[in-house]
Amino acid sequence: GDGGTVVLWSDIFNTNSATSVLGEIYSQGGSTAGDGGNVETSGHYLDINHAKISTFAPYGKTGDWLLDPGHIEITTAGTNGSHDLPTSITSPTTKIHPDSISNALSSNNVTLATGGSNYDLTVTNGVSSSSGRNLTLNASRDIIVNAELNLGSGQLTLNAGDDLTISGNITAGQLDLDAGGGDITVNNSLDTSAANGNANLDADGTVSIAATINSGTGALSINAGAALTIGASITSGAIDFDATNNFTLNNSYTINTTASNGALDIDSNDNLTINGTINTGTGTVTLDGQDSIAVGSSATINSGSQILTTLGVLSTNGSLNAGSGTILLEANDNVTVGANLTTTNETANAIKVIA
Repeated sequence: GDGGTVVLWSDIFNTNSATSVLGEIYSQGGSTAGDGGNVETSGHYLDINHAKISTFAPYGKTGDWLLDPGHIEITTAGTNGSHDLPTSITSPTTKIHPDSISNALSSNNVTLATGGSNYDLTVTNGVSSSSGRNLTLNASRDIIVNAELNLGSGQLTLNAGDDLTISGNITAGQLDLDAGGGDITVNNSLDTSAANGNANLDADGTVSIAATINSGTGALSINAGAALTIGASITSGAIDFDATNNFTLNNSYTINTTASNGALDIDSNDNLTINGTINTGTGTVTLDGQDSIAVGSSATINSGSQILTTLGVLSTNGSLNAGSGTILLEANDNVTVGANLTTTNETANAIKVIA
């Protein structure tokens, strides 16, 4: 049968509350059938580094372990199972050793979540797991990743109530990043290519990409509630970018799609600027900039069909090569073509300009 539910809880809103788990908890699936159960350990301060938890299911889905204190830091400064037991609360921040998380992932999906509304989660030292199980980090305020997270084929989910900053390389089978009330800043690489997994980034504010993203043939989706700036090269099966404000692909960077007919779709409710290179094979490139579209002189777009539409001014000073596809340039204002438009398509309206 299925594993049950185990809850160890002290009042997270009481700054003097603490929950210590020093033993073993098993909520496993049955020996012939059944899914793993759920374990929750909550309190303003947690000591779990000596705990052994298992929700493993040999013939079903592995269960979940939820850790739910206030501030969380993943750090080697936290004790692990080889250290002496703590005798008192020494910090208002729960310090969880990376080894504790890696060990827990061998027999659980793991969620670390800060409670309340003003708590942060910081990754100071890296976590690595080859188990293929999933790690979720939730913070009511900011998430700051300052070290590598390597989940192998497992899914990594980061949910920040405010800002999410990535300053350590991330590898996972699938990746979901969300900044529900702030910005996403990516300073180190994101990689799901080994599993060809999808990568999704969603921010209420700006999204700034300053390091490579590679999802192999998996899809990449980035949604920004403000500006979206790409300042690094990206490789993905198919790509969908949405920006409430300006979208910019900076000079010298490349966007590649790798899946068969992998398309690129970029929507901006403001100005859309391309200064880098786009390669999509035979995939269609669709650029929709509400206020304007500018393809700079340093830009090149190589793809299947290309559709560029705006309610404002459209200018192409970089080359557009549509292979055997078609090219449509459409603006409610002026269209300026300052570089080659190339296609081998010989049908009527293979290149169409509407102003």
